[in-house]
Amino acid sequence: MLDKIEIYAFLKSSTILIKIQKMLMNHNGGKMLGKKMIRDIFKHKTQFLSIFLMAFLGVFVFTGISGEYIGLEDNINDYYEETNLADGWIYSPYLNDCFWNKLII
Repeated sequence: MLDKIEIYAFLKSSTILIKIQKMLMNHNGGKMLGKKMIRDIFKHKTQFLSIFLMAFLGVFVFTGISGEYIGLEDNINDYYEETNLADGWIYSPYLNDCFWNKLII
């Protein structure tokens, strides 16, 4: 869940990006900048593709691992509920039948 600060920072950064974009588009060089960007991408195809694939793989691995973590956590909680698994165990060499009889009664 996003905090108010994160939402504010996101909105502020997105409005700054929109203002920069509008400033560039209002300026006569807006179309030229777009054409230059496309030209540079085609000129350096392999570099652009490798950076794009690295970003894609990073996002893919991150979402896969986080999704698997959530799924495992849900499965563990379901298993604990279905089997009524104990919350904890006590191990000690000093526990005997007399202790257990006093504990149960």
